[in-house]
Amino acid sequence: MANKIKFKVNNSKFADLISKLDDLTKIDDTIKVKIDSDNILVYSMLSSGQTMLAFKNYLLSTKDYLDYGDELEHSFDIIIANAKKFVKNLNFINGADKIT
Repeated sequence: MANKIKFKVNNSKFADLISKLDDLTKIDDTIKVKIDSDNILVYSMLSSGQTMLAFKNYLLSTKDYLDYGDELEHSFDIIIANAKKFVKNLNFINGADKIT
């Protein structure tokens, strides 16, 4: 059975997170995210065959950007396809409200 975990986004860092995601969409329209208890790695890369043409990443402190109950037991890998549209939709969220 799959367990659910809720993250609360730190409101003071929400605009910074959106700007970093927006910056990554300039490389490619797919963003990959890896979250563990210490860090959040977000990156985007452009490749042609087996050749990497461009790569950009951000390593963020998990505790600075997300609030969660206990320590994370596992790491999470997320792929955001159509990231430009995803970032555009994030801009409609009011950063002053509670974001989970």
